Amino acid sequence: MNRHFLVTVSDDPQAMHAIRFLGHFFHRKDGLECTLFYVAPRDHDSPTAMIKPDARELAKGTAALEAARDKLHHMGWPAEHLHIKTMTQRQSRAMEIVDEASRGRYDAVVLGRRGITSFEAFMGSSISHEILEERISFPLWLCRMPEASRTGVLCCVDGSEQSLRIVDHAGFVLAGHHEHPITLCCVENGQRPEVETLFARCREILEQHGVPAHMIHDKRLQGDSPARALRAELQAGGYAVIAMGRTGAGGGALRKLFFGSVSSDLIQTAPPATVWISR
Repeated sequence: MNRHFLVTVSDDPQAMHAIRFLGHFFHRKDGLECTLFYVAPRDHDSPTAMIKPDARELAKGTAALEAARDKLHHMGWPAEHLHIKTMTQRQSRAMEIVDEASRGRYDAVVLGRRGITSFEAFMGSSISHEILEERISFPLWLCRMPEASRTGVLCCVDGSEQSLRIVDHAGFVLAGHHEHPITLCCVENGQRPEVETLFARCREILEQHGVPAHMIHDKRLQGDSPARALRAELQAGGYAVIAMGRTGAGGGALRKLFFGSVSSDLIQTAPPATVWISR
């Protein structure tokens, strides 16, 4: 079964972090599909009953989509696995992405720099928090400018259902793509038997997806600040991806992920690793 990603594209062809990440991260492109998605601003001079895109912005977006498709094709993606879709904006850009992702049942939504900014702005109100809590059923990939030398996935686990889902997602995405080892990572609080049990459960999930046992590692981190500990491990390990659940278990180390300070800190200040977040 193909993995199908919804990749948001901005009208700035120079800011294609998501495109570059997809091109570098997957050495083999078989079994992968991308829909490149652009939300065209509405032409506010048109009658209210007519939802039409702004012609100038649509032209810029179309050029960006074609540039993104050409770059992915140049980096080895089969042309028949690259699709283009444009939507005229009727609501916030973030919610257009959420709705398209829900309709299309994509395996992940991939955001570059512009998309991250859009979501950060959208997340400013409690209403948007409630909408996303109810409506997001897909993982988000938040991409910064990638470094081709980075490899592997640092998968943060704490026993919560959200962290187990991101393990499942990582196993699903990397099944058959064994160039990237997966390191299971837990910020310890002294409960070593529980950590061993958690790692064993995560290994079982990954192996059920076909990830070879020798490609799965585990690591225990120490420190009062989860963000600082994770950032240090990202830097030391040279990982391409850090994967985490959007909320942690109760008051655990990974609580308030994505909405909270830990993920915001990592997105803004971590080494240039892509962040995978699962609800």
